[in-house]
Amino acid sequence: MAQHRWHTYIDPDGVARTDIFDPLATVQARTMRFPLFHAKDGKRNPNVTNGYEFAPLGQGDIDYGGFFANMGAKGYHNPMWEQDNAPGGTADPGRSLQYAEISYKHMSGLRG
Repeated sequence: MAQHRWHTYIDPDGVARTDIFDPLATVQARTMRFPLFHAKDGKRNPNVTNGYEFAPLGQGDIDYGGFFANMGAKGYHNPMWEQDNAPGGTADPGRSLQYAEISYKHMSGLRG
């Protein structure tokens, strides 16, 4: 989401600058600072405010496999998954648990 919503800033001289957030570069520069990752996945959709629609981990557009494989300190980092909108509601109350199961399977596969 940060790459979609916040890609410019105003420097101390009042000049607009572009700086696309790169999560992998941020972690690679401080490998041991981030043992736990709040991992959310999504599918790109420029028609929504945040630029993404939530999806179970592994079913979105974010390359978590590449992210965890290339950050360094193998075996030190751990993802935890959350989906803010907990889909299903009264029509399908078990869907949030199904999404948790899908996401867990993808997270456990990152350890391979």
